[in-house]
Amino acid sequence: MQAWLSEVPAFVVYLAVFFLIGGQFLCLPLPGGVVLTTAGLLAVQGTVSPVVVSAVAAAGVLAGSAAGYRLGARGGRAVLARLVARFPRVLPEKRVVATERLFERWGAWVVVVSCFSAVLRMIAAPLAGTLGVPVRRFAAAITVSAVAWAFGTTLGIYYVGQAAEQWINGLSLVGLAMLVVVALASVPSWFRRRAES
Repeated sequence: MQAWLSEVPAFVVYLAVFFLIGGQFLCLPLPGGVVLTTAGLLAVQGTVSPVVVSAVAAAGVLAGSAAGYRLGARGGRAVLARLVARFPRVLPEKRVVATERLFERWGAWVVVVSCFSAVLRMIAAPLAGTLGVPVRRFAAAITVSAVAWAFGTTLGIYYVGQAAEQWINGLSLVGLAMLVVVALASVPSWFRRRAES
């Protein structure tokens, strides 16, 4: 990781996490997943707290999703109708109908899964508002998703990074050289097995 990233004050990292993730859930093409991953790696270095990063990321998801849902509920139908009329090949009416059916049946589950997909992050909240997913169901689903995604991603990166750092620090140069030799020696047999199957 770049040395300058380690020198960024923690509050700047927290603000970036909140606003970039919130913006992505508000239908803006922002790199929310990349920001969360970077913040998790900064937590491994001790620059930020992994728990605070997780909480701020979850808050960003909830704020961005609430705004996206509200925008969709207020003007989403009109925007959707204009998009269908303007881009009928890209967004045919039958696709809109299929999406409406999907949200009628699985709307809350689509919202729960949304955090784990870069594309769904941008469109799930406005679509849920546009297609009339009940507010309480939406709020419960996005809360579960936000907490699972933010804490799972950040703490997963943090603990894996900590374990990898300890493992690498525990290796001697001789042990590392032996590991490289064993890995290189196993490459031909791996290719042979692959060719046989």
